[in-house]
Amino acid sequence: MAGPLALVGGDELHPGNEPQDALLAEAAAAGPAYVVATAAARHRPEMAAAHAHEWFARFGLDVIELPVRTKTQARSADTAALARDGMFFYLVGGDPGIVPTCWAARSCGRPWSKRGSAARLWRALRRAPWRWGRGH
Repeated sequence: MAGPLALVGGDELHPGNEPQDALLAEAAAAGPAYVVATAAARHRPEMAAAHAHEWFARFGLDVIELPVRTKTQARSADTAALARDGMFFYLVGGDPGIVPTCWAARSCGRPWSKRGSAARLWRALRRAPWRWGRGH
């Protein structure tokens, strides 16, 4: 299954984004939809996730937070299991520099190692039903 990929460079979840977000919501309607508030981890991530939930509700999409605010959550088998079934992942803003730090897979000394890293999450995202493809 191919689906759209959107890179929203700031000011996400605000007026002016409706056309692209409606397309994303339509494409994701078949499965779990997640907001990822990692970049907002230091800036009230619960508010960012709640805002995404409210924003996408107008397009008929129930978005819930995929818990990836910390390194522990990024490495969690439970988080990976959720991600594996996801059809929609929307990263919300704040400090984008936090994302590579939190999701880093170098913590055990070997890049993208299977042990002690976020590699489990990355594998789950790659196995999710959505696939990289041409967008609308």
